[in-house]
Amino acid sequence: MHRSESSTRIRAAVLALSLVALLLVALTAAGGAPGAGGETNPTAESFSGSTDAAPAAQTAGDDADVIRLRNEMVQTDERGTVGVTTRAEIPDRVTELEVTLRSVDAGTDTDIEADGFVPADDSGPDESVWEWDGETADPSLTYAVDANDTVEGEGPLAVDGTHRFVDAGEWALVRTPRVGAVWSYTGQYEGQVRSERETVVAGEGVASQTMAFLGPHEEYVREAAGQRYRLIVPDAADPVASPDEVFGVFAHASTALQVGARDEEVVAFAAPTGEVSWAVRGLQTGDADLWVRDREPAGTAADVWTHEYVHTRQAYRTEASGRWITEASATHYAALFALERGAADFDEFEATLARGERDPDASAVLATRRRGRGTPITRRARSSPARSTAGSASRPTAPRRWRRSSAS
Repeated sequence: MHRSESSTRIRAAVLALSLVALLLVALTAAGGAPGAGGETNPTAESFSGSTDAAPAAQTAGDDADVIRLRNEMVQTDERGTVGVTTRAEIPDRVTELEVTLRSVDAGTDTDIEADGFVPADDSGPDESVWEWDGETADPSLTYAVDANDTVEGEGPLAVDGTHRFVDAGEWALVRTPRVGAVWSYTGQYEGQVRSERETVVAGEGVASQTMAFLGPHEEYVREAAGQRYRLIVPDAADPVASPDEVFGVFAHASTALQVGARDEEVVAFAAPTGEVSWAVRGLQTGDADLWVRDREPAGTAADVWTHEYVHTRQAYRTEASGRWITEASATHYAALFALERGAADFDEFEATLARGERDPDASAVLATRRRGRGTPITRRARSSPARSTAGSASRPTAPRRWRRSSAS
């Protein structure tokens, strides 16, 4: 009985080994066993990406895996509008691309000239969304955007005009077009596809991240305090402050401010005032773009150039009830730095901050949870600096984490 069971086990083992041998022979004839010198051919996977997502780390040699979106801006014959052509360079791994024109009203879709794009079926009623046809190598969308942006002036830099951006005919100072994109691609996730965006002006002009000037101009460049400053002076402008004066207050503020990260580049535009009534004396948008009226001096206690530069270093974002601190701190630092340089005396410093006692600044409050009362802007701003025998002022404790936001 034991001998019979043993023989049965032996025959079963021999049969199993024979089957394994036959399987190895079959694999060898088909091109080799896995991992035995031949290349694998894994099934392609599909992934997606978006311009709203955080950028991923890339390895060397990834240039072929970049979707390049290029916006070309040009002046048009129709005053109040700027022409834009958005072009896309699409790598082979991309299977789908959807572009949203965020600067275009959905009702003007019929005025868009599309090459290689078709309207997206699933777009909302207030969206201008376009899908790549999957075949055109260099698809593009040509359209017009509104150049004029008018508002009621508010805040410490408000004046009697209405324009924040404008097409004046011979020249235009406008926002750059906002374009979003989502896409799908195949391959390995570790080598994911990313996007790069660029905005340029066709002809005379300069485009930064969020602003563009179209028309004849001069550009001045200075590197100081760990930053690169670009000053765009239109031919239509008659600036009061010289480039050296503007660069000087930028460099001083860059060193004196102990909060907020420095951007590698700051782009400033001198806004012509001859034909345009601006709503504010200056405006800062994006990370480090700003414009200041050409009639504004640099280095005074009420210096708008320094005020707007300070905004580029602010990285906090407040609720509406606390927005006064954004403007108050910029006004305070501009006056304080002028005092430190000897360009303003203490009476000028104090007079600049005293403007917060007048409406609308005096009525701006920081809401509190329990008592429901706030602190007027002037009380907080004027209580921080203290007069000393040397006529200097001590800097207030500033927020350590600032988040960028559009400010004036």
